[in-house]
Amino acid sequence: MTNIIEDSNISILINHKRGLYNDKNWMCIKKRYEFLIPNGEIVIGDYPKDNYSKSLTINNAAKRARGDIFIIADSNIAFNFESIKKGLDMLKQYPFIVPYGDVIYLNQHSTRDFYTLSPKLNMNGIRFSVYKREPASVGYIFIVPRKNFEDIGGFDENITDWDEENMDFNDRLYARFAESKRLNNYSIWSLFYEKVNYPLYMKGINVEKILKMKYPLGDMSWNISI
Repeated sequence: MTNIIEDSNISILINHKRGLYNDKNWMCIKKRYEFLIPNGEIVIGDYPKDNYSKSLTINNAAKRARGDIFIIADSNIAFNFESIKKGLDMLKQYPFIVPYGDVIYLNQHSTRDFYTLSPKLNMNGIRFSVYKREPASVGYIFIVPRKNFEDIGGFDENITDWDEENMDFNDRLYARFAESKRLNNYSIWSLFYEKVNYPLYMKGINVEKILKMKYPLGDMSWNISI
């Protein structure tokens, strides 16, 4: 039986870009947060129309948030309850937490299977078809006290390259506090959210440019299973 986190001082800052797949994913992920942290505050960051930026989205969410503890997460990420609970507990010892080790990318079929699962279900032991398992990435979920977030000025809104904002945020937190904790024994699951397949990470290329270029599937698909 999963223990509920009853803390009402938690704000869940959600990076959510509106769209057909993203909206469906978030409907399911939101239920998991509502079950796990029923007293938590969920804040979806705003961004200007046709000018999406994760940094701006999260910073805008932080400005509206009331809690002193931030869970910063992408709206398409599923998680184990234990990793969030343990991450929150470890904030007593560390200035910020990355509450996972591996990211498991679900394909479209497996994402539809995920939609049918109870939001109360523990993800451990569930087998999905996947495109790729990626270890040691950062950015999908951070757990950080509000004070530490504000001490470094939040996310850098000058960074527009895909995934660079996550690494920059992580690096500046570490540079400021010289300590962090990663929960390598836990995984998270990235739900399918685009028809266009693009590389897991392409340094220096803006995600909007990737989506507009419509790379051929044969050149860009992951097609790797665990």
